[in-house]
Amino acid sequence: MKTSFYIFLILFSFFINNILQGEAAFNIIQITNNTSNDTLPLISEGRIVWQANSSPTNRGNIALYKNNFITGISTTTLDVPLGFEKDYILWDHLGTNRGLFLFNGTSTIKISDNFSEAFPAVLNRGQVAWRGLYDSILFFDGGSTRYIYNFCCNARNPDIYNGMVVWEQNYSSQILLWDGQSIRNISFSGEVHPNYNPK
Repeated sequence: MKTSFYIFLILFSFFINNILQGEAAFNIIQITNNTSNDTLPLISEGRIVWQANSSPTNRGNIALYKNNFITGISTTTLDVPLGFEKDYILWDHLGTNRGLFLFNGTSTIKISDNFSEAFPAVLNRGQVAWRGLYDSILFFDGGSTRYIYNFCCNARNPDIYNGMVVWEQNYSSQILLWDGQSIRNISFSGEVHPNYNPK
């Protein structure tokens, strides 16, 4: 046991010494090299997405770095990346055809034109949740878009995991959960809900 401990100390000291001397065990790779601005990077499983070729007067399109190659995902400008997970890329197009767009690894679809930019959409396993206009919460299930909460109580800050959506109902300071079938209020004005049963 003591021998293992001393070996650990030696290896740890060597690692710290390398860091202090600027010899940490990683490399920095420059992906882009152009005269325009590349902004808003997102990373997922070693792949990178960003807003390419942007300037103060012209927001760019969506670019993907994968397997040492850069590919243009969107062909329009004014595209702002919002989410990136595995092969799925989510962005907001700010042009004349305003809306949320989702790339699934092979093709791009427009999932909604009802989007409140102040509260960005969230992406999980190809599904998307977001706040729409007029305090609505919308959900894209991978095939179609639906309202799951309509026009009430300053709904905002949605999050999503495995088909379930949670959000804040700000006027009454409550948290609501849509479990795929129905909506449940899981808090009362900041107090623990009577049915709260942590595991």
